[in-house]
Amino acid sequence: MPDDWTSPLDRLAQFAPFDLLSPEESAALADAIERVSVETGTVIFEEGTPLDGLYVIETGSVEIRTRDDDVVSHRGPGDVMGDRGLLRDGRAMLTACAIEATTLLLVDGARFRNLVGRVPEIRRWFGRAVPAEPARDDGPYAAGLTALQVSSLMLRNPVTCAAETSVTEVARTMRDRGISSVLVTQNDGLAGIVTVHDLANKVLAEGLGGDRPASDVMTPGPRTIGPDATGLDALIEMAAHRISHLPVTDRRGRLIGMIGKTDLFRQQASTASHMVADLVAADSSAEMAEIMGRLPDLLTHLVAAGARPHAICRRITDLTDAVTRRLLVLAEAALGPPPAAYLWAACGSQGRREQSGISDQDNCLILDDSVGEEHDEYFTDLARFVADGLNEAGFVYCPGDMMAT
Repeated sequence: MPDDWTSPLDRLAQFAPFDLLSPEESAALADAIERVSVETGTVIFEEGTPLDGLYVIETGSVEIRTRDDDVVSHRGPGDVMGDRGLLRDGRAMLTACAIEATTLLLVDGARFRNLVGRVPEIRRWFGRAVPAEPARDDGPYAAGLTALQVSSLMLRNPVTCAAETSVTEVARTMRDRGISSVLVTQNDGLAGIVTVHDLANKVLAEGLGGDRPASDVMTPGPRTIGPDATGLDALIEMAAHRISHLPVTDRRGRLIGMIGKTDLFRQQASTASHMVADLVAADSSAEMAEIMGRLPDLLTHLVAAGARPHAICRRITDLTDAVTRRLLVLAEAALGPPPAAYLWAACGSQGRREQSGISDQDNCLILDDSVGEEHDEYFTDLARFVADGLNEAGFVYCPGDMMAT
């Protein structure tokens, strides 16, 4: 939970892009922010309903879902929600549900829109959410599906077949290539798509022969997407129409690639918010180490999205914070309740929120005045548990021994 002495305004100023505001602009928001706490399972906003404002996650985790309960993404501390809807018609484009006890900073919607209109740094950050904003090559420097274009996620040179190809040959191609769909072309253009579901529902279930042409079972005129759309646009399109694949076509309608849910989920698994959600649910330091193994992919995606250095460092620090908090929970579960109050303090680059991909750990324990010698063993074991876990997760022991151990 947030520290009681940290005001909503001060806490908001710790998260990008609000850390870019001048002191005067930041202070002017004081009466436009409130802190909201919700329990596990709470629906924060629902697709199609009016938004109360811009949500910034302070602590906890949130699932973003479609109306059909398909999970689009996970959001964690520092992530914003509702910006796209607020900057369009004021209604939520998706549904947000807390998957653990979560604390939110709610920024008044009108004040947020005013900021976007007046402050260049804020407008650039939320640029893709603004309808009038043209597509930009540099894009916002956020991570994940909102920042990466379909062109960087799609499969180039997708597998195709002619309209007269037999369904047996199509099925054999899927098996041999390890794919779940084949695009059907005719007269040098895209005519349709055949998926494994089509083979099951239209061929096997109906008792059709394997010599039937692909054109008989394909979905004609499939929905397509352009290469400049975002990954999130693609995922929303798939969820809205209950499909798993989108052919990618250029402005002339020529087929240039294919993108599927698997491509999007693979990328989304390497975003900071998804990693935080996985870390929160981890049951061991070994599991957290495995999750942190995605860090190189995360850094690649952040750089590809044009992220600024300070934004990258803050994302990595969010991960370190998540690992540390989870290790403390696991330590108390293993050792029992602490005999006295304590505070685990993050120091060094973690404390400054400046961690890189190869940062060490710096930390200390602040103990209540009631702690005596009889409590030494407990806190020694707790410090060792957390320090060892951080080291296993990739945040190596401090060479200068600046650690709680």
